[in-house]
Amino acid sequence: MVRTWPISLPSLRTLQAFEAAARWRSFSEAAKELNVTHAAISHHVRSIERQYDVTLFSRANGGLEITDTGMQLYGDICESFEKIALAAHKLGNPDIHKRLTFCVDPDFAELWLAPRLGRFVFQNPSIEFDIDTARNCPDIEESRYDGAIYYGAPEYSGHKIDILRTIRAFPVCHSRRRYESPGIREPDDLTHSTLIHEKTTDWWRRWLEAAGATRVDSQRGHVLPTTTLCFNAAIATDGLAIGDDLLAAKYLADEVLWRPFDLSLPCPDSYCLMLSKPASGKPEVAAFRSWLIREAAAEQRESGCALHMPL
Repeated sequence: MVRTWPISLPSLRTLQAFEAAARWRSFSEAAKELNVTHAAISHHVRSIERQYDVTLFSRANGGLEITDTGMQLYGDICESFEKIALAAHKLGNPDIHKRLTFCVDPDFAELWLAPRLGRFVFQNPSIEFDIDTARNCPDIEESRYDGAIYYGAPEYSGHKIDILRTIRAFPVCHSRRRYESPGIREPDDLTHSTLIHEKTTDWWRRWLEAAGATRVDSQRGHVLPTTTLCFNAAIATDGLAIGDDLLAAKYLADEVLWRPFDLSLPCPDSYCLMLSKPASGKPEVAAFRSWLIREAAAEQRESGCALHMPL
């Protein structure tokens, strides 16, 4: 029987090297995981780039950035590895329902995960969820959880960590304010608007300084404990909150919230997926991880935010 795929595919070792480099955002960390040299990881990545005449990573600002092509390949490889793992698992475990147990940041769970979870369930009807939410990330090695999703990766050893995506912050308000007269045209127009802060006034201070809005007092306004409450307060009032291109994405797409200014600031950390050691080998966990990476990668490309990766 004639094979239906190209003969000159990259080797499995090469694809593993690229997947690890993209997941860790680092050639050095990928080399440690696979027990090879930094040069070996670089060689594997460059072999793909030469074979298909593409650029997967670029150097900028003393680090690496993964390109749109690289993000697309990363998502596709994760999906392929997931299918291989599930196919092998089904050989000895047909038609068995599996349950995932995760602890997730409440804002991420409500604003990003829940609106998209139906797509995963539709694609994986045999996988069921047990999701808890908590403000602080638990030590998943000492808990019942397969993994956790939080902003910033805690310094726990042994976790398999994926950086889902970088995010940028900017002001948002109810979309009705777009049609007000006089409306919001310049940052200094916020002088008489109510500012809504999440936990601290620092983000508004930083954004107003970057915007050169010297007439706006960043310390005034309401301080609320969660992103969800800040968004709801902005929707219910004429106030403005600091949102980001991940958690505010659905509100912006549905035109519930409006982004009055183009200026955005990079957030110092990223949303991360952390898996416990025992869970890393479970096919159902691999399926969920692969889906999360694909969803986040697709949004990253649409938002135009580059992934900055340390060398």
